[in-house]
Amino acid sequence: MKKLHLLGLALCFLFVSFSANAQFEVKINPIGALFQSPDVSVEYIVNDDFGVEGKLGFAWSNNDVLGSEVRSNGLSLAVLGKYYFGPQEGADRFYTGMYGKFRTNNSSSNDVGVLSYNNTRLALGVVFGYKWVGDNGIVLDINLGLGRALVNNFKFDDPNDEIYEDALSLGNFDAISTIALGYRFPGK
Repeated sequence: MKKLHLLGLALCFLFVSFSANAQFEVKINPIGALFQSPDVSVEYIVNDDFGVEGKLGFAWSNNDVLGSEVRSNGLSLAVLGKYYFGPQEGADRFYTGMYGKFRTNNSSSNDVGVLSYNNTRLALGVVFGYKWVGDNGIVLDINLGLGRALVNNFKFDDPNDEIYEDALSLGNFDAISTIALGYRFPGK
């Protein structure tokens, strides 16, 4: 147990010392918040042409479906690797890359006969986007990614509901999109 604490402490120390000299951005997707699915992200600028972004997303909703209240909540984690073409300010303008995403979602209702399930998904895909960086450090990042779910597991409360799995899985098609506002912290 002590070894795990020491390893954790060492990793924290390395991260803090490494990030003290690094250039990075913190961003939020405010439009996602309007649809009850905001996400926040941090992008580490490796060099002028390459960045690595980590995203954490939340989703929740309470909807009336044919007179029944249906509650849904979920969590997503994503990692994006971005290659920038012809950057002017470093890690800006047009980019393309790859993404990996893990998402879990729970949909439930207290009413009998209403679809209730848990979904776990792991997906990979490609992403395209454009990022503007202002002289004051303000960042606007817009992207769209398309991919495929490698894992797309459903667990239904009622085994008879498994007939809906094909419709809910969307053919294992996956998508990711962002309109994010943020700030770039300059490195030393």
